[in-house]
Amino acid sequence: MPPSELMSISAFARRCGLTASALRFYDDYGLLAPADVDATTGYRRYSSAQADRAVAIRRLREVGLPLPDVVKALAADAAESSRLLDEHLSAANDDLRRRRRAAADFATELNGDMPCPLGSFPGPVLAAAIEQVLTATIHHPAAPALAGVRVERSEDALTLIATDRYRLASRSLAAGDVAGVPWSGTVDGDQLREAMSELRRASRVEVESTARDVRWRHDGGPTHRCRLLDGDFPDYRLMLNALPAPCTRVTVSRHELWRLLEHHAGDRLVLDIGPTGIELSTPEGRVLLPGRMTGDPLRIAFALTTLHPAIIAGIGPDVMIEARGPDRPVTIRSADDGDLTTVAMPVALDEQELDHA
Repeated sequence: MPPSELMSISAFARRCGLTASALRFYDDYGLLAPADVDATTGYRRYSSAQADRAVAIRRLREVGLPLPDVVKALAADAAESSRLLDEHLSAANDDLRRRRRAAADFATELNGDMPCPLGSFPGPVLAAAIEQVLTATIHHPAAPALAGVRVERSEDALTLIATDRYRLASRSLAAGDVAGVPWSGTVDGDQLREAMSELRRASRVEVESTARDVRWRHDGGPTHRCRLLDGDFPDYRLMLNALPAPCTRVTVSRHELWRLLEHHAGDRLVLDIGPTGIELSTPEGRVLLPGRMTGDPLRIAFALTTLHPAIIAGIGPDVMIEARGPDRPVTIRSADDGDLTTVAMPVALDEQELDHA
């Protein structure tokens, strides 16, 4: 290429978002050689055809990819390059978590904040309980506590609670023989999600609290820390205590109801609760979900995004729905585990739905 069509190192650097010194370094490393080097002055010149490679190098270095891996990524196909990036980001996240844990440990020592035991639980049981309530969290700028899980230690149990104000999920676990004092705090739901895979594989998890966080310790793995969120958690006890007695109670197959919800078309659904179970509309027509009902027949409507998570988070093959009217909170219980409770708000029936009630 004629020298007149080449760019100086400064012009090429500006075009690619790099510095001239970085381009010299990449040349010396063998990563990006200039198109021409003046034999007398040593000035480096670059062609426009080299811009894509230079930009790729810049972007790979921006995410912290080591130079040997940059060489591999540039020489590989798209799938292999993506794998190298995924491995690098995973290692970087692991390193960041280790640094955060080390910083938290040091801060605890500086403040003289000794952990307080909250309980000891089988890892799979604890993970399942956390997952069942996490579905009720939500990020809300005006209420940061709604993005967390409320952890409460009573004399004999550890209770997990979450709510998005339309749905509330609560699960209690017996704390066993671990001595503990009453304690409560709201932990970061996002950090709790990050710990789930390891907690699920742990044979035993020790839960501890400090003034800054809740810690989940298990043998053979790192200690996971979930920071405590600022802001008041809603007074869920006041809401639960104010609920009137159910006027309608029906128990149906959780798996069959789940299957119908998975295939439901639309963002809301209407349930007709009657003596033979629950009848609802599907793309294939009206379907009866057999069940056992006590109380009064009832037509009630839900947003799919409210009812679906409450059903999939259940335990066992059956689910019990306790209704208090078409505009009152509904309690959804796992028939095999009374400690898992979800309270969900129905939506108002429209005029057409009321006409067919």
